[in-house]
Order: sequence, then C-alpha cells, then structure tokens
Amino acid sequence: RNKTQLYSDLDTGLGKTVVGIMTACYYKSKAVIITPAIEKITNQWIEAIAKFTTLNRNQFLLVKGSKMCADIIEGKYDDIKLFVIPRSTILSFMRKYENRPELITQLFDAMKVNIKIVDEAHMDFHTVVMIDCYTNIQKTYYMSSSPTRSSIDEKKIYARVFKNVLRYGKNILTKEQHHIIPIIMQFKSVPTNEQLKAIETPKGPSLSKYAEYLLDPEGARDEFLHTYSYALYFLQQYRREGGKILVICATIKFAEEIRDYTKSLFPNMSTGLYVGSGKDKYKELDNDIVFSTTHSMGVGSEIENHQI
Repeated sequence: RNKTQLYSDLDTGLGKTVVGIMTACYYKSKAVIITPAIEKITNQWIEAIAKFTTLNRNQFLLVKGSKMCADIIEGKYDDIKLFVIPRSTILSFMRKYENRPELITQLFDAMKVNIKIVDEAHMDFHTVVMIDCYTNIQKTYYMSSSPTRSSIDEKKIYARVFKNVLRYGKNILTKEQHHIIPIIMQFKSVPTNEQLKAIETPKGPSLSKYAEYLLDPEGARDEFLHTYSYALYFLQQYRREGGKILVICATIKFAEEIRDYTKSLFPNMSTGLYVGSGKDKYKELDNDIVFSTTHSMGVGSEIENHQI
C-alpha cells in the first residue's frame, strides 16, 4: 500500500489481468493500462474491464492513433476513468510531432491518472523506460510472467532498472500453485557433415532447415519420432479430463506432418492446426491436441483448459 512501484511476476494463467483491474478499483482512481502493440492483449483488457468492473462502455477507452492522443490533451475525454493504450500509439504520437518526448508528459497529465499499469513489462523495454522517465504517476504496477530479457547485456540493464522495485507473485505462491512444471527431455541427433552444412546460414543454424532434417528419412526422422512419441505417451498419463495439449512447431509444414503422425498414435483424440491469420483458425483451439508455431500463437493467446 505504501509502495509507489510494484512488479507482479505471477505465472501465466494466474490472473495478472484481474489483479491489475482490481488494483485500479481498490484505489478508486483514474488509471491507465499500457500494453504491447498486440491486438489480442488489448482486447483481453477491454473484455476483462467490461466483465470485472461496473464501468459502462463510455467510462473506459481504448486509445487508438495519434489523433485520439491529441484529443485527450485537448480535454475531449475528461470523463474517461480507465484508459487502455498500446505503447506503439504513444511512440507514434511522439514521433508525429518531431520526436518530442515532452508530449508523453502532456498526454499523461491530461489523462489525470494516478495509477499506471504496464502489461508485459519485459517487452518494448526502451519504450517502457522512456514512459517512466517522462511521467510522474502516484503508483506504477509492472506485470510480466517473464521478468527479464533474452539478451545478456539487456538482462543486466533490466535487472538494474527494476532492482529496487518490490516484486510479488511467484514468492507468495504455495508449491501446489506453481502450476508451470518444466520437463526437459534430451534428444541427440548425429548429423553428417553434409547435413550440418545444409542447416547452416551466415547467421547460424536455421531452425526451419533443422526441422526439415528432423523429418527427413535420411536425417533423424526415426530417432526424432521415437522420442516425440515417448514424450507424448509419458505426458498423456498426467493429462486431466478435458485438458488440452499444445505442440509448438518450427514451421507450418512441420506442424502438419507432426499432426498427421500424432493422429496415428492417438486416433481417439481430436487434433487441430492453429496457423495462419484467418478467423476460422480459432475453432482449432477446441481440439484435444493443438499444433501451432511460435509466430502463429504469438503473445497473449489463450487456450481454454490448456494443460500441457
């Protein structure tokens, strides 16, 4: 209650969104939720606000575009109690007017918010820090289930920036509540020199070419499928009734082939292919085993009853 900055690192699926909304409700104060530029995430916030608060649709706003930012500064949205704004919108607004960062200060002053909630704080790190530097908000709450950066150098800077910010979430969970349990299975392939050269690129090994090698009859197909089937049979023992399995693949072609192979292993289980950008692909998430790629799933995707 007495802290001006807090960092929630609750695991995925444990309710960070609800915690953020309840925080704004607890203080009964105007708030802004700053999200990454991912439509699925901004829509989740809008849906959650409508579901978990008594605000009507005229009291919360998804800020889109520089014009809407300018309208906020002009006082056209003074009645809004809760703003949701992607970080890319803030950047675009600033860049439209000669890269003047003081516009960020003007925008937040005009919103008259006392609470700032930064979702997925590990993403767009430069923008997150810049917004912090040009705003003076009473309370700031950062949220991310992955509170770090992949780059070694950025990881050090990230740790230093948030060094004195009180973190809560994983530290208050009981052993039973830690629902993400990683299981690592070692897979050893023995490629020939020619096969190694085939997957090499100027930037290092190619993931898509390695995927081709794994399913190539002259590559590691037999060994890989044996390991994959063992892993799936092993995990299947712990699958609860209705629990869904997600298989992340390197490429769409890889996902299609693995799905077809899986059908022969588990003929009584339904399988879906969640790829592409069509609206119909969301129906695929209703299957027992869902095959997708990292790009297709993206950040913020939700699978009901997702277990493995």
